[in-house]
Amino acid sequence: RHRIYALFQTPFSYTVLNISMFVTAPAYLAGQLDLGGMMQARGAFSTVVASFATLVFVYPKVAELMAVLGRLESFEQALADRGPRLCPHPAARAAASDALVLEGVAVTTPDGEPLTRPIDLVLRPGEKVALTGASGTGKSLLLSAIAGAWPHVTGRIERPRAGWPPVVVPQRPYLPGLALGDALLYPAEGGSRADAAGLLNAVGLGRLVADLDGPPRDWDRQLSPGERQRLALVRALLRRPRWLLIDEATSAL
Repeated sequence: RHRIYALFQTPFSYTVLNISMFVTAPAYLAGQLDLGGMMQARGAFSTVVASFATLVFVYPKVAELMAVLGRLESFEQALADRGPRLCPHPAARAAASDALVLEGVAVTTPDGEPLTRPIDLVLRPGEKVALTGASGTGKSLLLSAIAGAWPHVTGRIERPRAGWPPVVVPQRPYLPGLALGDALLYPAEGGSRADAAGLLNAVGLGRLVADLDGPPRDWDRQLSPGERQRLALVRALLRRPRWLLIDEATSAL
């Protein structure tokens, strides 16, 4: 298709848009039209032709859009085909207390292969627990299962009746391309610029206080991994969560 388009566009650009030159050339050679008038006629003709040839010039964008829509449709179909396997585990439910309760919880692959050993845990507000283990043993997936983002688990999860869902701080945080103040307060509306300034100073990023109301930037490219992790902690603290799940959020510090 691109070859056909190129074979059509090139002759179109060099012939159709220059037809006015051939039409006005006799008048120019006869002295009835000066060069300026000839160029004006060419410009007017090109404008008229371009208005009728919009599809010719936007075809690459249309083709790109169709390709993107095709990929999205294939993704949607793939998710629909796997739909019955992506349902939340029926044992996950809201708890009757303020505690997080895990009874025989083990993370599995979508095919049901166990990734972790069964875990029993009762965690109350104000308490802390650290999950340790070798890389690739399912620690991150277990946190995702607790948060409700990974449905492939066995056992029973009772989530607190208050203060849930938790704030999750990942190892590789995402910072939207906004003004720094908006990026730190995203997506919630809690907190303030003054609170953000104090926390930036507390984590050693006082130089960024001036950027709280600055222009939007690509923070993922302009900051180091360690700086992004510190900003993620600032963002979590601004939301004052009752439950906080931290997934190796200090690995680059």
